[in-house]
Amino acid sequence: MSLNIDIPKDRKLIDNRTSIGWIDDEGIFVSHSKKVSKGQTLEEFLTSSAEFKEFVGNKKVLLMAFIDNAQPAEKDVRDSSVEIMSATVKAFAMVGTKTFARMVVNIYFGLKPPTYPVKMFATEEEARKWLRKYK
Repeated sequence: MSLNIDIPKDRKLIDNRTSIGWIDDEGIFVSHSKKVSKGQTLEEFLTSSAEFKEFVGNKKVLLMAFIDNAQPAEKDVRDSSVEIMSATVKAFAMVGTKTFARMVVNIYFGLKPPTYPVKMFATEEEARKWLRKYK
């Protein structure tokens, strides 16, 4: 099962090779993973992280990522992501329906917990409800 997400036409977007994102009406940054053959390289991650930081105005935001289409990131990206994202992420909700992806994410964040709250969800509604607690 794949998540169906409408990309708003009236929002400023961040659009790169692996994802597209925007800030919704609740102030949540919504990220949708694209179907690509491989995950981000470290160079791509560093570039997209700098763009994200500028996009959100150099402040911490709530992040909701739809990960069903996501490809595993390279090891150096995984090792850098928690620290780099700490500067801009207040709380991180991931939405995914694929059991394997959910398991891998839970194991990864269990072994390398970030400084911000992170949780996996099966539905957007559950993710939004949880994120609202961190507004």
